[in-house]
Amino acid sequence: MRKALELYPNAKSYSDYRRLLESKEIDGVIIATPLNMHAQMVLNALSAGKHVFCEKAMARTLNECKSIYNAYLHTDNVLYFCMQRMYDEKYIKAMQMVHSGFNW
Repeated sequence: MRKALELYPNAKSYSDYRRLLESKEIDGVIIATPLNMHAQMVLNALSAGKHVFCEKAMARTLNECKSIYNAYLHTDNVLYFCMQRMYDEKYIKAMQMVHSGFNW
């Protein structure tokens, strides 16, 4: 955190993500934490009215996934789970090759 603040001294920093969720200036969050933290963080973010972009996997258990889904249904927020490599240039090129019928 200290190093990031050295690079971006005007950036706001939070030692507790829940304080960030209280900010009216923030519309959405990216959750790229260890898997065991996903469910609670996603639920808190949705509850705070934030859009959520979360790294896969959604959660550790089916019950956690159901809780997230049910919370999402009661919001107007965007909720998206992705694989970070989905946006990697090399993976995009590989998928383009597959879709164009590339023969190995």
